[in-house]
Amino acid sequence: MAKLKTAVRQQQIIDAALGLIRDGGMTNLTIKKIARRVQISEQAIYRHFENKFSILNGIILYFNQTLSKRLQSQAKSEDLFQTLRITIHTHLQYFKDFPEMAALVYTEEVFKMEPLIFSQIQETISKRIQTIERILEQGQKDGIISTRFSADNMALIMFGAIRILIANWRFSGFSFDLTERGKSLTDDMLNMIKP
Repeated sequence: MAKLKTAVRQQQIIDAALGLIRDGGMTNLTIKKIARRVQISEQAIYRHFENKFSILNGIILYFNQTLSKRLQSQAKSEDLFQTLRITIHTHLQYFKDFPEMAALVYTEEVFKMEPLIFSQIQETISKRIQTIERILEQGQKDGIISTRFSADNMALIMFGAIRILIANWRFSGFSFDLTERGKSLTDDMLNMIKP
């Protein structure tokens, strides 16, 4: 096989790892299986990544970059409630497109012993909550969102509901349409925060 550029090979390794996670969860992820999928030696993988956890860290970085791009490219709306709907839908659509990410991002307990990965996941979650919080704060300033609760608490509640929905979808074997169920959940959450 021809030698590929480092970035291309690293992406192949990340894609293979994601496929293994999708097919069998975190326990399915081994260097040997990644090497088999990419059709390279295990030693070749170690030239690109120090170990399995550095591959997982690469996946988290990839997740942050690709989801951030989606969020930045989403249609902007003058209607704050529509902005919230679009933001939540973008998150859910991402997980629908990449279900293996749900198994990785929402399994942070596994990574408590790996501080780098754990901090990456914590940062990811914090960024998503802050995105929702900023929108809610603006809505409170504009008088279209209730001020009965703080924006940060409402953001936590909304993010928590989204997270539980994704977890239920994953544990059900992806048996329902995540984005359709998300629309109903989003509408109910938005009705609850109106003044």
